[in-house]
Amino acid sequence: MPVERAHDFTIMTDSPLYWHIHHDILAEPLTEPIENRIRFIKNNKPYHEFETRLRLMKPVRGKLPELDKARAEWDKARAEWDKAHAEWDKAGAEFVKASAEWDKACAEWDKASAEWGKAGAEWDKACAEWDKARAEWDKAGAEFVKASAEWDKASTEWDKASAERDKASAEFVKAGAEWDKALADPAVLSLQAGPRGFG
Repeated sequence: MPVERAHDFTIMTDSPLYWHIHHDILAEPLTEPIENRIRFIKNNKPYHEFETRLRLMKPVRGKLPELDKARAEWDKARAEWDKAHAEWDKAGAEFVKASAEWDKACAEWDKASAEWGKAGAEWDKACAEWDKARAEWDKAGAEFVKASAEWDKASTEWDKASAERDKASAEFVKAGAEWDKALADPAVLSLQAGPRGFG
């Protein structure tokens, strides 16, 4: 058996009030054409209730101040509900939009994180290369200092040897001059002109 809804927010526009649409509500506005309710009673309620239900279910005639007041309150509440529902729909759309932006931001974050990780690896590699190059530079610098010391030592030895050579050359020139002077001495010349002579 279909289940009856005790309350329905879908009220027909300018719907009239009816008595005893439901057995537990004295009067209420229609939420659907009255023919639908009659069909539901005939198809789902006990047969012996048909006459009583259909006889009592009729339009409200005249004014019911308390009921009219309640209806006005209900209409006001329904307007508030419609407004809240519209706000809820708007908030839902904003939520969907914000979720899309969040997903996009997360994707950008993941991409940036990957790039950061890659850059970090490149940086570590570059630092290792720099450390290696610096070590080679320090080693080459030490070799240069050592070679410079050897050069300075060799230059000192060269200067000393050059001075010795210059001194020896001067002595040689001096000795050659003494030799030439001695050969030019008459006594030496007379010896050269002796009985045997030189020749």
